[in-house]
Amino acid sequence: MPSWEPTSYPVPMAGIDVRRTGQSAFNGPSTVSSVWTYSASGGASINLQAIVSSQAVFFGTWGLPRKNAALLPDQWDKLDGRYYGLSLSGSELFTPFRLSLVSGGYMDANRPRLSRDNYWLAGSSSEWHVTYYNGTIEGTPCVDPVSGVHYLGRGDGNLYAVQPTTGTVTWTFKTFNPQDSGEDGGGEIIGGPLMGPGRVIYFGTAGLPWPGSPSDPPYETSAVYAVNSDGSLRWRYPSAAARLDNWVLAPPALSPDGNTLYVGTFAGDPATPGRLIALDLTKPSSASDEDRVKWQIVLRNTARAGSPAIWVRCITVGANGGIYVGGAEAQFLGSSPVVIAVNPNGTYGWSPAIVEPQGYPAPTHWTGGLALREGNGTSILYASTTHNLSSNGTGGVLIALNSTSGATLGVFTPTTAGGMTAPTIGANGAVYVGVRGKHPTGQAAGVKGRMYALSFSNSAFSTLWQYEVAGQLDWVTPSIGSDGGLYFGSTDDRLNGSFLKNLFDPWFGPTEIPADTSPLFYGIK
Repeated sequence: MPSWEPTSYPVPMAGIDVRRTGQSAFNGPSTVSSVWTYSASGGASINLQAIVSSQAVFFGTWGLPRKNAALLPDQWDKLDGRYYGLSLSGSELFTPFRLSLVSGGYMDANRPRLSRDNYWLAGSSSEWHVTYYNGTIEGTPCVDPVSGVHYLGRGDGNLYAVQPTTGTVTWTFKTFNPQDSGEDGGGEIIGGPLMGPGRVIYFGTAGLPWPGSPSDPPYETSAVYAVNSDGSLRWRYPSAAARLDNWVLAPPALSPDGNTLYVGTFAGDPATPGRLIALDLTKPSSASDEDRVKWQIVLRNTARAGSPAIWVRCITVGANGGIYVGGAEAQFLGSSPVVIAVNPNGTYGWSPAIVEPQGYPAPTHWTGGLALREGNGTSILYASTTHNLSSNGTGGVLIALNSTSGATLGVFTPTTAGGMTAPTIGANGAVYVGVRGKHPTGQAAGVKGRMYALSFSNSAFSTLWQYEVAGQLDWVTPSIGSDGGLYFGSTDDRLNGSFLKNLFDPWFGPTEIPADTSPLFYGIK
């Protein structure tokens, strides 16, 4: 197994470690004594957990859609997310850079022209096809502890190896569709990668459109990849089929011995329930799909009428090998948060098997974050509930669960409206978690997001401090540095539902940065 020295790399990947526990080796700030901010100009949103070294913090942005009527579609830059490296005092280590241009369209004589091509590329040549790829950076990178290289996924279907000292790309791995060699046959890398034994990099992809139809076929694919540290493919699952039956959004997690990779699927196709898949990493790269899969569970709540489908949004693994899954349970016109415990042999670990932390139906869409507090005879699972990015709903909470039984130990309800971020746990047990607030709609002002520092004892949460940010906090998990600082990004006010739905038809030019599209990154000490 790779080993990350905690002081050198206090946050080397999403969830801090390969089990995605969210448990830091360091204490975060107990009070707010100083705050610095950095403006990611035109970045729109920072909704990933930042990685932190002993001297720096790194993150990416969504970016803005760039459509210029004077240019052909292959010259557009569709969401030009950039990568940033800052010192722990907020100064730039290198000029923020765009990994590559993401075009709005491409030519392929072997593909039929579809209605979506006519719609999105109206007025252009009939030879153009639209691509769903984009330049967003949503998944937290993983640091190679040997070389220091960052492995970074993106919405353009590529995994990038980035040299953090210079801000340059050393290699690019392109995801693909085994049954279609077209331009956009891979998948968007939304969940952060991790590094397992032999310094192999693992990650999953999500394919658009959502979910696709005979008249709107999904060229993009959902799959799991194993890539060597030189950028060469080790294996893909599925190996020959085009795609899994649903997205992979949750960052994959490893078993304590590093021999099993746990992958969950989300509702790319809402008619298909999610799955939790255990992949055997001891098998050779030439192994068949059947040999590589140790077990898999089709996730439904059989205790509810109609056995509603369940989809996976986050995974955490305990030191004893137990797997904890957070996600969404289908309901009429929506979904409700759920948490599930699964034993290492693929059987359910709690009774009842499915915990509905806010009941059913619930005001929020899914469990968006898990963190596991272990040691000194303590094992508490923290689960936060949230919404999708285009929702302005309220009702997110943080819940403490007994990790052995699933019983609720305590609930924190924030004073600010909105879904909550995933939590991070300090070495002393303090819990750091944010709440979105509400994005502005129409002419109405938004509600600002807040970051909270909480303590939990005797079945009760207590607020150590809270800090209001300038915009909102969308899914972004806070990171604790070895210097005791808390680091996280925000979303500026412009990123609301209408903005997200107009990715291909922006109202501004290729160089303009509209107001309220420059999110702030925060350092609190």
